[in-house]
Amino acid sequence: MGVNFQALKERLKKMNDQKNGNYGDQKRKPKWTPPEGKTEVRIVPMSLTEDYDPITTVHLIYGIKVKDWNHTILSPKANFGKACPFDELRVELFRQGTDDAKALAKKLFPKEAHLVPIIVRGEEHMGVRWWGCNKTIYDYLMDKFFDKRWGDMTHPETGRDITVTRIPKRGTEQFDTIKADLSPTQSPLSENSKDVQDWTSAIPDIHEVYPVQTYEELETLVKEWFASNQKTSEGDEVDNGVDYSSGSESKSDEHESGAYGDIDEAFDAILDEV
Repeated sequence: MGVNFQALKERLKKMNDQKNGNYGDQKRKPKWTPPEGKTEVRIVPMSLTEDYDPITTVHLIYGIKVKDWNHTILSPKANFGKACPFDELRVELFRQGTDDAKALAKKLFPKEAHLVPIIVRGEEHMGVRWWGCNKTIYDYLMDKFFDKRWGDMTHPETGRDITVTRIPKRGTEQFDTIKADLSPTQSPLSENSKDVQDWTSAIPDIHEVYPVQTYEELETLVKEWFASNQKTSEGDEVDNGVDYSSGSESKSDEHESGAYGDIDEAFDAILDEV
């Protein structure tokens, strides 16, 4: 009897793979969530030769809990102007007009999410990841972008790092506090020009984080979510900022905007307005 070195090697390999974002046949989504404490990050320019928008904004529906999973939905209606079962259900719930229906409908409003591509200092080997900023940080960054005294914080040679601080919630606080502070010192994105080229040319598609799902996929999900909300009490939704969404990147053009009759007449007009 003795130490099982093979088992130890396999465990170590698994830990290293997960640290580098590899999970067997699946790859961790290229999304970064600030850990507790202070972390230095740098926004990666979207291009070295063309003008670009440094912050990408998408519209998401949060907290769609189905079978113990909280899904985050990229809204087809708000993002692309396409028909969306969640939007159709929300409209019908508001049309019904009861307090319960309106409370449920409010959960289906898409919310803006602001994302920037970043490199995390000390984790450069992880490559470029998307960081979802809260509204306070988004406003802070926008102020700095328009303040000429700070220059272009994304510039690969004269830009600035950002210190992101996550403070755990205390007492009755619902969420952790996340702050951002732009460095007063200019610095290069990397001392290695090849790193700069590699990072700017390998920014992940935002839909790797928030996949585009078909009408049919969303229709199945919204029916399961609606059915579960008929059986459980409201208030168990928690917007924890974690993306559990999944689905195809293909878009369906078969349904025209506003055609809620496609969703089984909006669930038979909300179960015939019970």
